[in-house]
Amino acid sequence: MQQGDQYYLPFQVTDSEGNAITPDTCADFKMKVGTLPEKSYGAGTLIAQTEGGDYTGFWLYELTQEDTLTLEGAVPVQAQVKYADGTILGTPVTKMRVLASIILSTEWTV
Repeated sequence: MQQGDQYYLPFQVTDSEGNAITPDTCADFKMKVGTLPEKSYGAGTLIAQTEGGDYTGFWLYELTQEDTLTLEGAVPVQAQVKYADGTILGTPVTKMRVLASIILSTEWTV
């Protein structure tokens, strides 16, 4: 990723048996990327990706151009899963590399 990029960051978490965590298998799922706001499926700020009507196992964290311009270097990323029985499990913190950009504006002229 590079500063100024804008897209949905895909993130996949599997259980101890290697099965992807989806809305069908958990009560909620949340993610945090660096200093950006925490987003969750339950709050409607995190998207569970689907393909042909089925969950793919990927969760999509929307990154705007403004968001990525605030990130640089090794940015920590972490997710947590909440199950119906109240159990909450977090993933290890991983690092996502964000490359610097010399274009730092968000304005476009037509």
